[in-house]
Amino acid sequence: DLPKHSHVRFVFSDRTELVFVDVRRFGKGDYRGWAPHRGPDPYDEFEVFKNNIYINMQKKILSKPISEILMNQNYFNGVGNYLRAEICGKFDCNPFLSAREIIDDEFLSHTSEIMHQSYLCSGGSLHQWQNPFSSLEKSEEYYLKKTRSLQEWLEFYGKGESIVDRTGRRFWFNNKWREFLDRPLT
Repeated sequence: DLPKHSHVRFVFSDRTELVFVDVRRFGKGDYRGWAPHRGPDPYDEFEVFKNNIYINMQKKILSKPISEILMNQNYFNGVGNYLRAEICGKFDCNPFLSAREIIDDEFLSHTSEIMHQSYLCSGGSLHQWQNPFSSLEKSEEYYLKKTRSLQEWLEFYGKGESIVDRTGRRFWFNNKWREFLDRPLT
């Protein structure tokens, strides 16, 4: 049963709940549009995403390593730490080369495909939250299975060699690119 004056409820897979209760209706929610600095979605808006990259290819920022540019939401919206490791690793590119040296149609298509694969494995989701309107099975076993399949899909993130990049984030990569580092591994 929901507490009286409940307005929003999130049910997690462990059966715990987060409920927004506002008796006097002083609380408020804030809907915000998409952040203007974020680029087009590499999967859902592939052509616009690709055009955004190519239009900006001469910008100085794209002379930085592809492993750092993949984290820039102006260009690679939605790519986070685990995706950049998988994108570079599964493309078998030197992640320490400049973005300009790596980016082409094949790399951009690969990026979109890797994002799609990760979403199919439940990457980029809140693993404990169950969408009550979902047509998917809602058992704990289902969520554990999805999480396990994402872990099986990961080949580079959290595995093998890693460094802390110039942005302060840990980046995992194929050991064969170690010699290209401009500083020792941490």
